[in-house]
Amino acid sequence: MGVTTYRDEYFKLLAFLEREGYRKCDIAACNCGSWHKPDTLQNRQGEWAVETFGDERVPQIIKHLYREVEELDEAQTKGSIPEEAADCYLLLLAVAHHEGFSLNVEAEKKLKVNRTRTWGEPDAEGVREHVREDSTPPQGSINWDRTPLGPHDEHPLGEM
Repeated sequence: MGVTTYRDEYFKLLAFLEREGYRKCDIAACNCGSWHKPDTLQNRQGEWAVETFGDERVPQIIKHLYREVEELDEAQTKGSIPEEAADCYLLLLAVAHHEGFSLNVEAEKKLKVNRTRTWGEPDAEGVREHVREDSTPPQGSINWDRTPLGPHDEHPLGEM
């Protein structure tokens, strides 16, 4: 019987992590050196959405997301925020799956950017946005009341 070294244990641990589906972090913006489990929820959601809804396109998923965000807003008074937030999250996962990127990886990168930003004072609705270096205000707001857009109005998402 041989002597087990730390090196042996290290390689056993690496083999275990790889068998379990973990991968070494290679997110340039994160660079944490940690081991992350792949986006199994994103993959399951994306595969289920394709099986259930067919080859639904991203614009339709985003339109559905708008409806779910409205329900999330209404949920504040009904006490169903977790359920409606989960609906929004699952639709975002479906977009990421369809477009071929990891929502978790992109969120990690965005969090790193947001931590370096300067944040302004709340606006009239209590919303705080990051201070833009070029002092350009945000590009309009979403038409939450679902008033039909006129022929010369620009859709908040561009061409649909």
